[in-house]
Amino acid sequence: PTRDGIFSVKSAYWLGKLGLIAARRHRYGAPNEGWWKRLWQLNTLPRIKHFTWKACRETLAVNEILHRRHISATSICSICQQYNESIPHALFKCIHVKPIWEQSEFASVLQAEEAPFLSYATR
Repeated sequence: PTRDGIFSVKSAYWLGKLGLIAARRHRYGAPNEGWWKRLWQLNTLPRIKHFTWKACRETLAVNEILHRRHISATSICSICQQYNESIPHALFKCIHVKPIWEQSEFASVLQAEEAPFLSYATR
């Protein structure tokens, strides 16, 4: 409800959004402030830090998110045409990307189930 006690669609939206955020944090854990501080202090290009931040905040323009926002006609991956193009799928799970990661030193970290990018980044 608003400050004057009126319950609106906007109030319901934000109440639901806060519940979703809390549920994700409970399920996958939330990074502490120190994690974000370390991210911004990394000795790397600003665009890499920004990309990582966007992936962790689940704001990259992948078909699953674009479809949910009614921007894309489909949520299916445009590369493999088999699965929803979530952030973990686009970055790690797609059959065209997975072989590259399997050859890297991060292969064991990426064996997890479909989870938000943040859960990969904080391992």
